[in-house]
Amino acid sequence: MSVPTPVGRVHYNQPRAVMVREPENLNSSHSAIYSPVHVYVDNKKETDTVLAAWPDLMKMLDNAIETLLTAVPSKE
Repeated sequence: MSVPTPVGRVHYNQPRAVMVREPENLNSSHSAIYSPVHVYVDNKKETDTVLAAWPDLMKMLDNAIETLLTAVPSKE
């Protein structure tokens, strides 16, 4: 599997479509995209800074994905 070109400090594996189950209901599955993300930093201070901001970074990613998905026509 090829490795995508990094985006600045963000390195990630080739994304792939998968099906995942909810731990509380193993009969329910959802489509998902799997791709580990790695952020390259120069030292522990930068590591601590990025880790502290991780929830905010994930919220920014979620907002961008929600915006993207609003343009997808529904099945109905």
